[in-house]
Amino acid sequence: MNCPQCHKALTEGALFCNSCGLSITQTKSEENPRVGSHEETSERDPWLGKIIGGKYELLALLGRGGMGSVYRARRLHIGDEVAVKVLHREYVNEEKTVERFRREAQAAAMLRHPTIVAIYDFGEGSGDEPAFIVMELVEGTTLRKILESEGSLEVQRAVALMREVCKGVAVAHRLNVIHRDIKPDNIMILPPDVDDVRERVKVVDFGIAKLRDMTAAKTLTQTGKVIGTVYYMSPEQCCAEPLDARSDVYSLGTVLYELLAGAPPFTGESATAIVIKHLNHPPPPLSSTLGIAPELEKVLARALAKEPAARQSDASELRKELGAASGAPEVRTTSERKFKDTIGPSHRWAGLSSSAPAVEVETAIERSAVQASNSDPGSTSRPAIGSWLAIALIALLLVVGGFVAIRKPWLHRSTVSPPTTNVSLENPGSWRVERTLATDSKVYALAFSPDDQQLVTASSEAMREDREFISELKFWKASSGELIRTITEHSEGVLAVAFSPDGNTVASGTGSGNSSSKIGKVKLWDAHTGNLKWAVNGHTDFTTAVAFSPDGRTLASASLDHTVKLWDTQTGTVVKSLPQQDKVYAIAFSPAGKILAIAGQKTVGVWDVDAGELKQELSGNTYATVAVAFSPDGRLVAGGDVSGRVTLWDVQTGTLEQTFSDHADVVDALTFSPDGKLLASGGYDLSVIIWDLKTATKLGTLADSDKITAIAFSHNGRTFASGGAGKRVRLWRE
Repeated sequence: MNCPQCHKALTEGALFCNSCGLSITQTKSEENPRVGSHEETSERDPWLGKIIGGKYELLALLGRGGMGSVYRARRLHIGDEVAVKVLHREYVNEEKTVERFRREAQAAAMLRHPTIVAIYDFGEGSGDEPAFIVMELVEGTTLRKILESEGSLEVQRAVALMREVCKGVAVAHRLNVIHRDIKPDNIMILPPDVDDVRERVKVVDFGIAKLRDMTAAKTLTQTGKVIGTVYYMSPEQCCAEPLDARSDVYSLGTVLYELLAGAPPFTGESATAIVIKHLNHPPPPLSSTLGIAPELEKVLARALAKEPAARQSDASELRKELGAASGAPEVRTTSERKFKDTIGPSHRWAGLSSSAPAVEVETAIERSAVQASNSDPGSTSRPAIGSWLAIALIALLLVVGGFVAIRKPWLHRSTVSPPTTNVSLENPGSWRVERTLATDSKVYALAFSPDDQQLVTASSEAMREDREFISELKFWKASSGELIRTITEHSEGVLAVAFSPDGNTVASGTGSGNSSSKIGKVKLWDAHTGNLKWAVNGHTDFTTAVAFSPDGRTLASASLDHTVKLWDTQTGTVVKSLPQQDKVYAIAFSPAGKILAIAGQKTVGVWDVDAGELKQELSGNTYATVAVAFSPDGRLVAGGDVSGRVTLWDVQTGTLEQTFSDHADVVDALTFSPDGKLLASGGYDLSVIIWDLKTATKLGTLADSDKITAIAFSHNGRTFASGGAGKRVRLWRE
């Protein structure tokens, strides 16, 4: 038997390849869900021709690996083809691993980006049916195959490819998803499409590596399985320590090194030798004949630092440094925005822990399951004695078929930037920060009272995975910034808030639960006393938005459960339910209250409230719309999407009126000025942009240090508020 990676002969009963260090429980064919020209047909597979999950017909075997087999399959109800990975029973064979599989599959399914192979569905397996994951079926070749045929790559091409890889990995890092097995075999290169001359990249196998780690860790000393591929494992992964995004950064660095040099930075006669080098040896200097700029070498050296604290904090930072070092800074053009670093169709509500009702609400929808390592603060240097102890233990246990888990705390990385105070428009007539309100957690929604006397803010903070989260509604005096009262919510993340037209009540929307059972509540509060008027379990998933009708008699709530519900504000009973095709992220009533704009993953729908009917779908939006607002005269609907675009439609005709593309990241908040002359948009690019709607021009940009997730004009138009990830709200005055 030969090694599937280096093709060298394996000794009988080998657990890993002595030449390249690859665990023989893995093969490349497993990692690449694509249409191949060498489908395995020599052996009749019992699953071929079978239908699993009631809707996937397995057509052809694409490859087998240590974790399972990959098939080309047809979706019976749609007719298109997908890739289905059928997992071996050992990976989902008991309650704990079933739960882990569910969580990892759900988390991977939330990663939406052109550079990530999409996860469409999964099945936990029951009876005779196996657990499986349904993935996007793509045509391409692995980076491994390219390296085998071409050797090292030209510097510019290598950096360009790695920056594309970093895009997809950065999406995962924003959601606290760690890949854990980045290597050339898990990176697919696709030919350029008709609109772009660049090679395209697809990163595969998100959501699988952690499951493999968990299963292998339980039987390490029995089977001797090496977790990961030793060429690309970070020092902390070699020691089986807790991992965070910086472990992936190290793996990305090893891949880039191999692209430039033609071989990984560390090789050896055995896996043990490679592990020792990861822990103690500096990477060999790159040949001067390669013509690599010193700036690029510095970026690479930082990525390959032994200590996580010395590396780039995540893939996004690595990508930016690679761009600067190679003379390819971030330039956002209209054609490039469809490939930019967004976090996919679900935006700011990621963070619900599936093992406990914990929202790390940098967003509360996508990360329904994943938690990065719960590391504790500690020393940034690895003691020499610890390294040698790790080496000795690893060498000993690898020989006898084991692997050692050595734990050591790593430093946390601060993610909150210092406040910015001197901020102004690019034009005369500047706005300035009049006041900053400090909240205890990240701000997800805010609203002015109709008389502009009060401002209510909704914020949530994730705790550790094994604890509950805490959310707060805070009522402030808008004129002085004095805190009036705080309503604390335990075990729920408050994600939406709205003031009633008469100013007497405040509505809030929350989310709680875990991956198997979620609840979206809708609550109504007395704005003067803070007393709860009524609360209902209105949805079977997070409540993402609430909005009062102009007459105050109806409250609309939106949810990830594909519904919008209309509530009687006096009784808290459902008046009407509007089923949707997909998750709903934002809603807005027209000024007359007859129309409701509903923003979802695929479209913005205009609904007749009285009839409960969809009147039209607003076209021209390729990406998920996550913010929506009506102009004061009711003529226009504005939408903000995950590509960083702001779109204006004529409500009556449905025609596209205007598109603004100046934001460089997700546009998560929109607000019209009361006179309808201005539109403010807030984005993840740390800015609020003010648009002049009469001239369709940008009046100016208010630079910030936070991702903006909520903004609102006061009713008199002289003030507007912005809030976001930095746990603060800024009040701006012209």
